Amino acid sequence: MRELVRERTRRLATPSVVVTVGGSAMSAGDIRTVQTVFGPDTGHIGVLIEAGAQARLGKVGGTLVFTVGRLDDLPALFQGLAS
Repeated sequence: MRELVRERTRRLATPSVVVTVGGSAMSAGDIRTVQTVFGPDTGHIGVLIEAGAQARLGKVGGTLVFTVGRLDDLPALFQGLAS
């Protein structure tokens, strides 16, 4: 995943925020590796989709990671981020 992101973004300006979305085959660690492509000034949010999982908001290194079990979980997770 890291190499794909590096290849696809190398000609772009440094982003202020990156959102990485992955399914059940990805781990929070996999999402965290994407953060290493960008510098410390880039915020990173990871979203893991796991059907039926308990919605939760956590942190892996400097990456916020949402776990989403249902689409209805997203508003509450983002509200939790804002508070």
